Amino acid sequence: MMNAGSITVASGGFVQGRGARGGSGGSSGAYGGGPGGDGGDGVVTFLTAGNISVMGNVSAQGGGGGSGPGGGNGGFAAVSLTSTGGGILISGAYVSADGGEGRAIGAGGYAELSLNGASITIESSDVSAAGSYVDYSGFANGGSATTTLNSSGAISITNSSVSAQGADGAESSIGGSGGNATVLISAAGGITVSNSSLEAEGGSGGSGSPGTPVTGGAAGLTLLAGGNIQFEGAGGSVYGGYAQVGGNAGMTLVAGGNITLDSTSAGGNTLSAGGGGAASIVVAAAGNVSLVNGASIDSTGTAGLGGVNVALDNSSYLYAQSSASVGATGSLTLTNGASIYGGGNAFINTGGNVTVDSSYILGNPDVFMTVGGVVNINNSGTVDAGAPSTIHLTFPMLTSGGFFINGIEGVVFDSLTGTGFRADGSPAILGTNLLVAYGGGGSTPALNIPSDALIVALGKSTEPPDAEKDKDLFDDLKKGKEKEAPVCR
Repeated sequence: MMNAGSITVASGGFVQGRGARGGSGGSSGAYGGGPGGDGGDGVVTFLTAGNISVMGNVSAQGGGGGSGPGGGNGGFAAVSLTSTGGGILISGAYVSADGGEGRAIGAGGYAELSLNGASITIESSDVSAAGSYVDYSGFANGGSATTTLNSSGAISITNSSVSAQGADGAESSIGGSGGNATVLISAAGGITVSNSSLEAEGGSGGSGSPGTPVTGGAAGLTLLAGGNIQFEGAGGSVYGGYAQVGGNAGMTLVAGGNITLDSTSAGGNTLSAGGGGAASIVVAAAGNVSLVNGASIDSTGTAGLGGVNVALDNSSYLYAQSSASVGATGSLTLTNGASIYGGGNAFINTGGNVTVDSSYILGNPDVFMTVGGVVNINNSGTVDAGAPSTIHLTFPMLTSGGFFINGIEGVVFDSLTGTGFRADGSPAILGTNLLVAYGGGGSTPALNIPSDALIVALGKSTEPPDAEKDKDLFDDLKKGKEKEAPVCR
């Protein structure tokens, strides 16, 4: 549908594009005769210079593959709503693209949904793309799915869901791989997500065999904003599909302004990544990053935060079963029961102070901290190494001191209040498992915020960063060589 003015789908209205089912093939022999015909494509396209308003339902459905001996591929499904000069409003509606089912050795159909406008507002609606499964046991792959929202202005998602679902691969002695799932939300302005869910889930692979392993579908969720990113009682999740080779799951939030995750009235994790393969969450802002009111980041792999100032408050937490990384050109502040946990070490790099008040930082086994200012630990706050190994604390700008327990410099642990540095649950010992190094001054470390090229690459990929390299995501860049090596004291 093309129109020079506005396009409206009224409440109760319905627009559908549906592909036809493929025809049957020959029938002799296990795979005798021709394969079943492929399903037809189902496509819905709105293109206008004016506004697009959808209060009814819009769907595209790929046709199923033919049922001949070989089977046919499922048809492609696409919904494309584009306003070259106006905004897009989706209210109280279902907008969906669903690939057609594959038959026997025919693959499940791919699905793609895209919204492009000067502004995008989604309220009380469901926007989704889903690849299709394989109907009969064979060895074909499940269909992949992509959902894209792109705006030259702002994007607002309220009381709604936006998702992509890769389909499971065929179940047989050979099996098929799961389909990938990608959600990409990009705005030149800000992105606000309120009481809503964003989800990408890769399909699981079939049974397979040792000689021909199948893979789970990868899952990727990316938000790119020129302005702020705000989550208010909302959640984002990515799950790679399960298989002999599990699918990876990666989530990336990058903002030119601030990023705020506020879990007020939300249930479950604010951001979560997991599934069958490696998992990663990266949250990076040119401004500040704040987790408030119990907001949470939970990854079965790695997780990292980066910004000018990074703050976690009121039981908010960052949890990574592998490494947890935080980088700030300014300060890192944890207050009121907040926490950072790295199951494969915790890495903290700041240009300013680190404050841990009634909260904790835990790395298992180790904690690595490079602090441009000083460290303040107060009111039963702790910095813990999970094993009786080491806490590495470096002050590149100082020659001595630099850490304060309940306001007193040089104290390692206050047993009366349970405040300070600990290793394996016991008070740390300076020089044994609390190793402090000083740089004696020099240039202030600078946070390596992802470059434009990296942002584009992350937006195009569903592969999370390598688990062993993730700890370097927010490493400080040195502006010059250190004049002398750090000295342990």
